[in-house]
Amino acid sequence: MHIRHLKSLLNSFSYTELNKNPVEGFSAGLIDDNDLYRWEVLIIGPPDTLYEGGVFKAHLTFPKDYPLRPPKMKFITEIWHPNVDKNGDVCISILHEPGEDKYGYEKPEERWLPIHTVETIMISVISMLADPNGDSPANVDAAKEWREDRNGEFKRKVARCVRKSQETAFEDKLPSDAKQRCACFNLVVTLCASAEEVAKLEKHLMLLRQEYVKLQKKLADTERRCNLLAAQANQDNASDTFISRLLAIVAELYQQEQYSFQQCFDLENGLENTPTQSEHL
Repeated sequence: MHIRHLKSLLNSFSYTELNKNPVEGFSAGLIDDNDLYRWEVLIIGPPDTLYEGGVFKAHLTFPKDYPLRPPKMKFITEIWHPNVDKNGDVCISILHEPGEDKYGYEKPEERWLPIHTVETIMISVISMLADPNGDSPANVDAAKEWREDRNGEFKRKVARCVRKSQETAFEDKLPSDAKQRCACFNLVVTLCASAEEVAKLEKHLMLLRQEYVKLQKKLADTERRCNLLAAQANQDNASDTFISRLLAIVAELYQQEQYSFQQCFDLENGLENTPTQSEHL
């Protein structure tokens, strides 16, 4: 493929898109501006996974007949994963040669297609870190530990790789002076920790928003019930006012000795036959 065609293709599918819509979790660029076939990517271990906090460096090498054939991807940073062999080579469907799988494990649409870009490749790799495929491993030992001892030996090896990745992420860019290197390393660790804290805070904020919505619903329900009680209380108050006025009139009549106590009691109980004054006398 002509170098000019390759450059146009890489720009249209990768540089331009990544600059306009950067994808969280990785950065990518040319290793050498004079070599368009070799890319370097920096992958941040996805949150809520064993790889969280890791800073993993990898290289993408494009073939001369790209995009008809897929690039090769190799982790430069040490990583322990079922789908990455011990040499760092990545084994996922999207990077397999296009066409039918002679073993029948993969569908043609799961393998390489010319429409794939650096972005789609990296999204697949980040997904691979979060959810390894143990059925088709490149690292058999890692796959065995992931299936049988995920929270034991496998977790310990991944944690060691994460720590090492933080130490070596920017090794080639660090100053030679030991104190300055130490300061830079501490800064990298702090930034990684800050990123983890931000992720945790964002998750906590999401939970608070959910609780806020629940409280709003409870508040609306409480206001509705209060309105119903207030309406009922108004009715009860109206009834009490009528009875109070009636008793006040009866008490006034009783004080004027126009009614006997028994007659007042009968009146209070709503009897219609009211005694006359002559009967009282």
